Amino acid sequence: MAVYFLTGKLGSGKSLAAVGRIREYIAQGRPVATNLDINLVEMFGAKAKKPVVYRLPDKPSIDDFEAIGTGNNSYDESRNGLVVLDECGTWFNSRTWGDKERQAIINWFLHARKKGWDLIFIVQSIAIVDKQARLTLAEHVVYCRRLDKLTVPFISTITKLLFNKTVNLPRVHYALVKYGDQPASLIVDRWVYLGRDLYRCYDTKQAFSDFYEHSTYQLLPPWLSRGRYMVPMTWRNAMRITKIHWKRFSRPIIGGLFFALGVAYANYQEPELPQQPPAPAVQPEVAKVEKDEQGAAQAHAAPKEKPAEPSSPEFPIRDRYAGWQIDGYMTMKGRDAYMVRSPAGVVQSLDAIAQGDVDVMPRNNCHVRIVSATNVQDFADLYRLNCIPDDAEPVVTNAIDLLPKSQARPSHPTAVYIPSMPSQQAITSQQLAESFGMGKP
Repeated sequence: MAVYFLTGKLGSGKSLAAVGRIREYIAQGRPVATNLDINLVEMFGAKAKKPVVYRLPDKPSIDDFEAIGTGNNSYDESRNGLVVLDECGTWFNSRTWGDKERQAIINWFLHARKKGWDLIFIVQSIAIVDKQARLTLAEHVVYCRRLDKLTVPFISTITKLLFNKTVNLPRVHYALVKYGDQPASLIVDRWVYLGRDLYRCYDTKQAFSDFYEHSTYQLLPPWLSRGRYMVPMTWRNAMRITKIHWKRFSRPIIGGLFFALGVAYANYQEPELPQQPPAPAVQPEVAKVEKDEQGAAQAHAAPKEKPAEPSSPEFPIRDRYAGWQIDGYMTMKGRDAYMVRSPAGVVQSLDAIAQGDVDVMPRNNCHVRIVSATNVQDFADLYRLNCIPDDAEPVVTNAIDLLPKSQARPSHPTAVYIPSMPSQQAITSQQLAESFGMGKP
C-alpha cells in the first residue's frame, strides 16, 4: 500500500500529477475511484472497453467509500486500486474535528491497505490536514512545482533590460516525492509530466460543492458510451463519406485539376526551335585560262555560285578564309555590319559566317579577325582596301603603286591579299613595302 499527499500552490500541477497516476493505474487494468471529473474518451479513445472508474461525490461520506468495495482481492499489492481525493483541505482539516463521520472515514483510510486500495490526497499544504490523519497516513509527501515559473539565468536579465520581457523555462510539471512528512525526509522518487496529453483528460475548472447531487457511480467504458455507435470504416461507408465531401469541394477540385492539366500541357507541348543543317563545304573553283588572238591571257572564271560558309572542321580557318577581304562596311542603329568577298567573288554578310565553329572579332572598320571556336591559334585576318581608319596613314589601294617606276607594270591591276597581320591597325604603305623587302616607297 502507498499513501501520497500531493501538495503545492494553486496552479502548480497537483491535479495533473494525480491524473497522470490515474492513467497509469487504468492502463495496468487496476480500478480507480476519484472525485475528479475524468474524460475516458480523451484518455484512452472511444474503443476502450475495460477501464473501471468510480466517481465519488465531491465530499464523500463513509457510505460512498463502502460502496466501492475492494480494489484488489489478491495479496499482491502491486495490483492495488487507487483512490484519489481532491480539495481535501476543505473537508479533511482540523476545524471539522467535530464531524460525526470523521472517525469512521479515518478508520476506513487506515484499513484501505486491507481493502486493496492506494490513496492520494490533494491539498495545498500538509499543515492544514488533521493532525491525527497526518501522523497516521502521511507515508509520502509530494511537492509539485511548475518549471515555467522559473526564469533562465542571465538571459532573462538581458532580455528584461532590452525588451522588458523575461525568458522562462518550458512548461514542465515536476513532482518531488519524499518519504515522510518532514522537510528533511529522504527523496524516493520524481514525477515529471509535460501535461500536453493530460489537459483534456479531466476538467481543470471543476468546482467542488458541499451539495453534490449524485452518489457514487461507475463511469461507462468509452466503448459502451461511444465506440459501439461509431460507423465502421467499410468500403461502402467510405464512399458515402466521399460523396458528402465531394458535394462540398467538387468545384474547387475540378477547377484546380483543369488548371494543373493546362500548365502541364503548356510545358510539354512547347515548340522546339528547328536546328539548322550544317552548311556544305565550298568546292574550290578552277579558273579556265585561254589565250586570245593577241596572245593575252584571259581568265574565265567558273560560274559563280553562292555557297554557304564552310563549317567543316577538316579545313583550318587560315586556309578556309585565305584571300578573303572586306567588301563593305556600314553602321545601322549602333551596330556594325560587314560584307566580305571570297577570292571567287562571292559576297556575303559577316553574320552568315559567324555560325558553328567560327567566331568573328571586328577590330575596326578596316579589319576583322575570324577565329576558330575550338582553337584560338587558328585565325584569319580580313582587311579592306581603300580604307582609312581613324588616326592612321592612308592605306594602300594596290600593291602596284609600290613598284619602282623603272619596273614594268602589268596591264591588269591585281589585288594583293595580306595574310594575318599581328597589328590591329590598317596596313599602311610603309608596312606593305617592308613586307615585300622594298624599303621605303
